Amino acid sequence: MHAQTAAKPRRRRNLLITSSTVLFVAVVATAFAQQAEVDLESTMGRGRACTEWFYAQEFAEIEALGFTEAMEAALPSMGGLSGFWETVETQLGGQTEVVDEVEMKQQGLDVYVRTAKFEKYPGDIIVQWVFDAEGAIAGMAIRPKQ
Repeated sequence: MHAQTAAKPRRRRNLLITSSTVLFVAVVATAFAQQAEVDLESTMGRGRACTEWFYAQEFAEIEALGFTEAMEAALPSMGGLSGFWETVETQLGGQTEVVDEVEMKQQGLDVYVRTAKFEKYPGDIIVQWVFDAEGAIAGMAIRPKQ
C-alpha cells in the first residue's frame, strides 16, 4: 500500500512536468517562428510571405515589394489590398489548412500557387502571387479552384 501512495504523487508530478514542458516548447516555437527571417529570394518564400502578410493585414510589407504598372492600375478596382482583404474575409473567412504549394515559371514570370481550405467555403481555394523578374508583384488572386 505504501508503494501505491508514493506512485500517485509521482505520476501527478510527471503530468505537471509534461504539461509545463509542452507549454514551454509551444512558447519557444512561437517565439522562434516570429523571429524567423522571411525568404524573399525565392518565389516560394515571397509567395508565402505575401500570403501571411495579406492574412495579417500587413499591407505595407506587401507594398514594399513594389507593383508592376499593370498591378498598380488594377489595385483601385479591387479596393486596394485592404478592400480585397475585406472581401476575402467576408466571403471565405480565415484559412484553415494549406493543402499544397507550388512555384513555377509562366511567360517569364515567377508564380506561387497555394491550394488551401477556408472556414466559409467547402472546396479548395487557390491563393496566387505573380512576380516579375525584379520581384515586384505583377498579379494576385484568391479564387475557388476549378
